[in-house]
Amino acid sequence: VYAVTNYMKFNIAAGVLTGYTGSAPKGNITLPSGITKIGTGAFIDCAELTGELVIPNGVTEIGYNSFKGCSNLTGLVIPDGVTKIDAGAFSGCEQLRDNLRLPSALTYIGGFAFYECKNLPGELDLPANITFIGDKAFSGCKGFTSVMIRSGNIATMGNLSFDLKSDMNDVHFTVKTDGVKTLLKSKNGGIPDTQITV
Repeated sequence: VYAVTNYMKFNIAAGVLTGYTGSAPKGNITLPSGITKIGTGAFIDCAELTGELVIPNGVTEIGYNSFKGCSNLTGLVIPDGVTKIDAGAFSGCEQLRDNLRLPSALTYIGGFAFYECKNLPGELDLPANITFIGDKAFSGCKGFTSVMIRSGNIATMGNLSFDLKSDMNDVHFTVKTDGVKTLLKSKNGGIPDTQITV
C-alpha cells in the first residue's frame, strides 16, 4: 500500500510509514494522514528535506533513526498523541531552530534521539509522563539554556543524556524530586547542586 502526497509515494504497511518509493525527497515534505507510526530509518539521511516537518495527528511512535541526518529541516511539530520517540529519531537534525515542544503523552525518549540538534533554543521542557531517557538523548544540544524535568517517575536515565555543551555552567535544571536530581547528577558528570532546583 502506498499514499501519494506532494508528488512523493510513501510505503505504508498496517499504519506504519516505512519509507518512500523512488529518489530521496527534497524540499518541504507533507506526510500522509492515517498513519500511526514512522518506521525504522524511514527518512534516514534525507539531507535535502527542508522547512518544517509536521508529524500527522494519529501518530503515536516515531521510530528508530527515522529522520536521522535530515540536517536541513528547520522546524518540527510533534502531535499530542506521540508516546515514544525512539533512538536516533532526530539525530543530526542540526538546523532545527524552533523551540522543541514535546507532547504531554510522551513516555519514552530513546538514546541519541536529539543528538547534535545544536540549534534548538531556550528551555527544554520534558513532560510529566516521561519514564525513560536514553544515553546521549540530548547530547550536543548547545542552544538550550535550561532544562525542566516535570516527571518524578523516571525509571531510566541514560549516560550523558544532558551533555548539552562543553561549558555547562550556564545551564540550569529544574526537577520534580530529589530522586530525579540524584539520577541527573550521577548520569551527567556530577552537575553541581547550584545548577539544580527541586
